[in-house]
Amino acid sequence: MAEQAEKIELFEIHPAAGIFPMLSDEELMELANSINVHGLREKIGVIPNPAEKGKWLVLDGRNRLQALRMLKVDDKKILADHIRIVDLKPMNATPEEYVLMANIERRNLSREQRKSLAGKLAIMLAEAQKDLPKEERIDALSEAAKKAGVSRRTAATAKKAAGGTKKTKASGAKKKAGVLPGMANAQLGKISETLTRLGHNWPMGLLVETKANVEKISLKLDELIAKKKAEETK
Repeated sequence: MAEQAEKIELFEIHPAAGIFPMLSDEELMELANSINVHGLREKIGVIPNPAEKGKWLVLDGRNRLQALRMLKVDDKKILADHIRIVDLKPMNATPEEYVLMANIERRNLSREQRKSLAGKLAIMLAEAQKDLPKEERIDALSEAAKKAGVSRRTAATAKKAAGGTKKTKASGAKKKAGVLPGMANAQLGKISETLTRLGHNWPMGLLVETKANVEKISLKLDELIAKKKAEETK
């Protein structure tokens, strides 16, 4: 049993992929059945996990990974036969940007999915700006709403449902109280708590890098959504 648990830990889902919805249980079962009959048509996109040698971060294909596991395919077999290593250098992209490109261009998101996406994006944007002066911050809710194609009010409701509102207010209160040098680590700890609540376990060092990339993600997502809308109006 311990060996089986060890195999499952070969892969970890990149946090950026967590803002996009998983398939339902029924859809996952359909995917698993299709893979069982026809094989895996598109391999799972991964990069090496810099925090754990020999392990991998899934950028694209967490539904496929879950379906393979439902078919009792162990992680060593998945690693040998069903993954492709994503080379980000030719694209000049961060892992977060790649996740967005792979998902926004491919998926037709329902209104509920866009609502959930808006809430999670709002949390990411708010967390990324905590150290900035007030005058340099953007309205995280409005920005997330625009990117997800929902109203600001809808984004606010989704953010609250995702657990972002209380933490944002709490961190603001700490700033007013004058929290000293340990503040940055405390904020990253809160981000870690948020990611854990969303089903992830993310090392502190990678949180720093992810935080630095959020602004670039925001710009890239604007471009991708504009492209998607232009294609839909043709």
